[in-house]
Amino acid sequence: MNGEKILDISWAGIFKVVFVLLLVYLLFLIKDLLILIIFALIISVLFNPAIDFLQEKRVPRVLAAGLIYILIFGVLGFSMYLISLSFVPEIRQFAELFSQYFEKIAPPLKGLGIEAFENFEVFVEASERWLTGASANIFAALSAIFGGVFSAFTIFSLAFFFSLEEKWAERAKSFFSPKGTKT
Repeated sequence: MNGEKILDISWAGIFKVVFVLLLVYLLFLIKDLLILIIFALIISVLFNPAIDFLQEKRVPRVLAAGLIYILIFGVLGFSMYLISLSFVPEIRQFAELFSQYFEKIAPPLKGLGIEAFENFEVFVEASERWLTGASANIFAALSAIFGGVFSAFTIFSLAFFFSLEEKWAERAKSFFSPKGTKT
């Protein structure tokens, strides 16, 4: 052996490396689904104590989970409704006073060289051109909106079904912890 180094790689080592690479690639492909599942698990863990409390009061687990989810999301939905009601008068007032606002902000912006603020008609034309360009991307916007709605629905559906399973968190913890250790 006159200074030569020999690299000996077994077929088992090659298969292990390929297996790990394929596993990482698979995880990369399903990362969006994994994120949805993790969010569903977090929501389920957050709601589990309330569901367990109702179950101790002799409410069936399915009914308890349904009540908790309906209550929480009902309160959130009602809160968003109340908040949106406060925005309607503000938007209406802004629309009515827009021309006055435009007259106040147009001179400094025109001084900066923004040609859309020459006068109100030029601003309207520039806005129309922008809206025409934005409407070409309406399908992308709709896809993003409905994709978000679908993701939210998926997360809450999974969280509800995870909540129906009793003591799933303890079983998952015991599955991932080594035997003989107390958690």
